Amino acid sequence: MAVGILATSHRLLHLKTAELTILGPGTCSEVSPFRPAGIVAGPAGVQEFVDRIPIMDTHEHLLSEPRLLQDAQKHLDFTQLFLNYFPQDIIAAGMPEEEWNKLYETEMSVDKKWEQMAPYLPKAQNTAYYWVIDLAIRSYYGVNGLSASTYRELSDKIREEYRPGIYQRMVREAAHR
Repeated sequence: MAVGILATSHRLLHLKTAELTILGPGTCSEVSPFRPAGIVAGPAGVQEFVDRIPIMDTHEHLLSEPRLLQDAQKHLDFTQLFLNYFPQDIIAAGMPEEEWNKLYETEMSVDKKWEQMAPYLPKAQNTAYYWVIDLAIRSYYGVNGLSASTYRELSDKIREEYRPGIYQRMVREAAHR
């Protein structure tokens, strides 16, 4: 039974419970056993192998830092975390698309943004996209989730974070904590 698949630019690593194999470019007939020296078979060996990979591409579409900081000035508050993918979830949860768009297209206080978004969040919080946002809120920003009692604190922390050196802090330092 497969426990996961990692894609790299030249190989597809198929991680199986009992062994680790490389599926090379071409057909499945080119499968060959692969176990680096010192790596044991089984799930523990797979984990050890993955832990040795220095970089894992998460397929991010990162803007240049100057562009990120310039664009972020328009909405430096808790809504900054909801720009990618999540809009479909909250719209499916009942928030009218026009109302969602107003959060980003008009000047609006953070309190007004919360007031508009809050009624729809309970129906959108049990999605994979929201879980990733919640993980960032808790583990990166150190805020105990997003709620009526935390959205201002989270917004303050986002405003503090969005300054030169943001990628160094987020991608390099925080990823290696």
